Amino acid sequence: MEKIAPMGKKIILPALLVIIAAFAGWYFLAGDQAEIINLDIIAGGEPLGQDILILASKLETLSIKTEIFSSALFSSLQDLNSALLPEPQGRPNPFGTIGNDSGGVITSLSTTPSVPRR
Repeated sequence: MEKIAPMGKKIILPALLVIIAAFAGWYFLAGDQAEIINLDIIAGGEPLGQDILILASKLETLSIKTEIFSSALFSSLQDLNSALLPEPQGRPNPFGTIGNDSGGVITSLSTTPSVPRR
């Protein structure tokens, strides 16, 4: 009987700890159900995103007068953009080993086995 007691302690103690952990998890996670917060309504009382819908409806009624494109003032506008200069390129393989920037492109693959010469 004395040999069984230490073996029983080795089994009972972890089982008891698992049961206590399961009960604590159930108690803290599912014990007291708090009031669910409705995130669809903001503090102002209107639904979330309503301001975006109002703005979109205002944009639908927007119209552009095309007479501005044929006016002399619009025609006299000049393009002041400058040409983009080419910038230096990075490494061919930024994840490759440092010092091996040749690209490492394989030009041909041989399907015949090579036979060493004697």
